[in-house]
Amino acid sequence: MGRGDIFIKLGVHRYLPHIVVAFAFCTLSIILSYLADNQLIERGLKRRELEDARINYTLKNDEMISLWRMTRVEETLKRMGSDVTAPIKPAKELK
Repeated sequence: MGRGDIFIKLGVHRYLPHIVVAFAFCTLSIILSYLADNQLIERGLKRRELEDARINYTLKNDEMISLWRMTRVEETLKRMGSDVTAPIKPAKELK
C-alpha cells in the first residue's frame, strides 16, 4: 500500500502526463506573473525618477533664463560694484 498501489488501482498513472503538463503550466503562469509584477514596479520607479528629472530640468532652465535677462545682469553688475552698463546707442555694424 505504501508503494503507490492505490494510485495504480485508481488508474491515476494514465493521467500522469496530463497532471505533469498542468503542473508545468501552473508553475509557468506563476513565474510569468511574478516577472510581470517586477517589471511594472521597476517601470513605476523609472517613471517617478524621470518626472523628478524633468522637474529638476525645468527649475534649472528657469534659473538660467532668469540669470541671462538683461535687467538681472545689470542688477548683478551693480551689486558687484561694476561700472559696466547697458549700451546707450545701438552697436554699429561693420560691413
